[in-house]
Amino acid sequence: MIDNEFDLYGRIIKQSELNNKLLSKDDLTRIPGMMLNKDTVYCNRCNMNCEKELARLSENNYYCYYCVNLGAIKLDDILVSKKAISFKKQNNPLTWEGKLTKLQEKCSKELVRSLELKKTYLLCAVTGAGKTEILFSGIEWGLKRGFRICICSPRVDVCIELFPRISEAFLHTTIQLLHGKIDENYHYTQIVICTTHQLIRFKDAFDILIIDEVDSFPFMKNLLLEKAVIKAKKYFGGLVYLTATPNKYLLSKNKNMKIDYLPLRFHRNLLPELKIHISMNWYQKLLKNKLPKLLLKKIKYNIDNKIPFLLFVPEIKMIKMVEKALFFNEIKDNFDSVFSADPNRIEKVKKMRNKKILFLITTTILERGVTFPGIDVIILGAENRVFNCSSIIQIAGRVGRKEIRPYGNVDLFANFYNYNMIDAKKKIIEMNKKGKQLLDDK
Repeated sequence: MIDNEFDLYGRIIKQSELNNKLLSKDDLTRIPGMMLNKDTVYCNRCNMNCEKELARLSENNYYCYYCVNLGAIKLDDILVSKKAISFKKQNNPLTWEGKLTKLQEKCSKELVRSLELKKTYLLCAVTGAGKTEILFSGIEWGLKRGFRICICSPRVDVCIELFPRISEAFLHTTIQLLHGKIDENYHYTQIVICTTHQLIRFKDAFDILIIDEVDSFPFMKNLLLEKAVIKAKKYFGGLVYLTATPNKYLLSKNKNMKIDYLPLRFHRNLLPELKIHISMNWYQKLLKNKLPKLLLKKIKYNIDNKIPFLLFVPEIKMIKMVEKALFFNEIKDNFDSVFSADPNRIEKVKKMRNKKILFLITTTILERGVTFPGIDVIILGAENRVFNCSSIIQIAGRVGRKEIRPYGNVDLFANFYNYNMIDAKKKIIEMNKKGKQLLDDK
């Protein structure tokens, strides 16, 4: 139940969620939860059209099946919203004392200039280029003007990793983290870090909206989430996209978009290149509690030398199979496993980050947005279509992100070569060529 008027600013919620004191307010905008059309029912929270027969609850009532995971909206519901207010202008909001590289500084200035000109800005930067630090000047520019800012991502893990970094960089600014796995109640803050699904609850809320990992699932080509972005951002608000793996859809999305490319990591080391190993019948071996000999050798080497790593598999069911194979080979501790629906997912990632375990067996849920210093990565079943070119590049990008160990191994085990592996290998080599040119020019 919401009982604080501030928590309504820039939000669109059900009237039934308000306490009696707020219900009596006459400055609230009230609209029907849904609008009935000839063949569809339109949801005023997520702006999606539902087919009548699929959305029917009873003869005279319907619900929105697009945003039901955020709490059902029905035809007889009333939605309320309240216009957002400005925050006080801050003189020196940035408390980060680090320094950008010349390449980062160039991108940072272009980002601010795009915000000034109200142009959409896309930063295509290799994994580990320091995209978050490049954002700081743009966020600072907004806070000095009393703007409200949202940094969102399709991935929970990205949001969780961003929150402490943004909080430390802007110590005197109110910040909240929102995602479906957190129990904390919403409250009005100047910076919001959230998953893209959380944007459905906002309306005309943000002066600057930043989307990190914009090309990742489930955001890319998702009409529900694209509409949520438009609704959550103020009409003249700034829009910033960040990605390491741009695609044709993204690049063609906005003809007037300012695009910057950053092919070199902040520590000026190149991306780790892929090592592809053909391991015939690896799945049949797994069924017999066996692993490819070279894979097992690499796992044991990393364990003996205490080198942390992530072991990616294409399907959740294979996690248990790999665990059994490890047990069969007397590897029984110092690791855990994680997947998207794992209720202990956040805690397990923390264990890995805090060095309480040496490695994680995981699905593509950890392909991006997480940083573990000094790790290697292994992909078992790299020929599976779940590992597309973008996914492989993102997984490889987990390696060598910190100066403490700016190198590492990226090993792919597959039944055969396929286009995704070859294309990912080729693109990493191309990015490294561009990065090397920048190094040679200095």
